[in-house]
Amino acid sequence: MDFNDMKKIWDEQNQQSLYAINEEALHNNVIKKKNRAAFIADRSEVFTIGSLLISSAVIIAAMIYTTQLRIAPGVLAVFMLIMAGILYGKRRKRLAWQNTFDRTIMGDLEQAIANAEYQVQISKWSKYLLFVVAVVSIVDVYSYTDWWKSLLVLGFFVVVYYLAKWEYRTFYLSQRNNLIRMKEKLSSLDR
Repeated sequence: MDFNDMKKIWDEQNQQSLYAINEEALHNNVIKKKNRAAFIADRSEVFTIGSLLISSAVIIAAMIYTTQLRIAPGVLAVFMLIMAGILYGKRRKRLAWQNTFDRTIMGDLEQAIANAEYQVQISKWSKYLLFVVAVVSIVDVYSYTDWWKSLLVLGFFVVVYYLAKWEYRTFYLSQRNNLIRMKEKLSSLDR
């Protein structure tokens, strides 16, 4: 006789489950996961916005200092400022809906999933942003220096892209998928 047969007999005889879930420990675990997902989303936003602002400020300062107003770096600096503004707007929206979830186990888990999904979207968005920065940088380097320097810049961006892809799959996507699996397990226990 296996465990499932024993459980079925126990349930039929006693009208109660063979095992119980410690709801307080489960809720604390869900809250910890929720806080971690919110922390990761918050740090990613702050670091991305900060790096976009600093990078565009450095480009603009370099153009002013050298008195060379080149088109590609100027366009890139403006593009990065616009992207920082868009991300700031997304951050404000996320913080607005952050506390609209129920303070139950499932509500906290849904909030953790929403933050993890948001982080997945930010990570995808950052990869596209990297592509734009890479193209503009390579074009600019190629137009003003030797071809082999452009090749080095291309190699750098290829490595960064694969590292970003690895980070996306290893951290953000797996965290979201684990939270979704946890929600599915908890939902199946309610039935």
